[in-house]
Amino acid sequence: TFGGEITLRHLLEHRSGLVRMPPKGNHADLAGATLAETVTSLNATALVSQPGSAVKHSDAGYAVLARVVEVAGGKPFEQLLAETVFTPRAMTHTSLRADKQSLAHAVMAPFDGERFAPAVFDTGVAASLGAQSNVKDVARFAQDLLAREAATLSGERGVLDRHDVVSLSGGVYGYTADLSLFPADDFAVI
Repeated sequence: TFGGEITLRHLLEHRSGLVRMPPKGNHADLAGATLAETVTSLNATALVSQPGSAVKHSDAGYAVLARVVEVAGGKPFEQLLAETVFTPRAMTHTSLRADKQSLAHAVMAPFDGERFAPAVFDTGVAASLGAQSNVKDVARFAQDLLAREAATLSGERGVLDRHDVVSLSGGVYGYTADLSLFPADDFAVI
């Protein structure tokens, strides 16, 4: 058994030690769950590592972060995100909920079959699913991130051809995204 305090930074950097998927509110949970129910369901799980000791992707950790934001902000997480991130940046094609509609063109192309549109994932807790967006909205978001101090950016850090880079990426069946920020060069690749 592991003990110790889980910090907000641990949650942001996938170093919390929490399980990858919460028992309730995960993308395969067709019954659906609120953020509160999702976070409460984590009480039935054990930590998979000592908090702060290892990087292990955790949708459960992002659900906890969203719940913290929801409680602190006094409004639903999706509403707070729209009011504080999407709307001020005119990110009109970005959403946490697909409402069974694809926000971006995508095609799955198996090597031995016909191409087809991927499923639209609209189950699970929004914070653990990530946002759906288009390139123009991601570019607006990247401009905002580049205006910040490089040390405050979270993501995978590295060096590419002697240039510091911070990368954020993710994907789900049929969709993938990568944003590489070069803060010292005031440049981003989407």
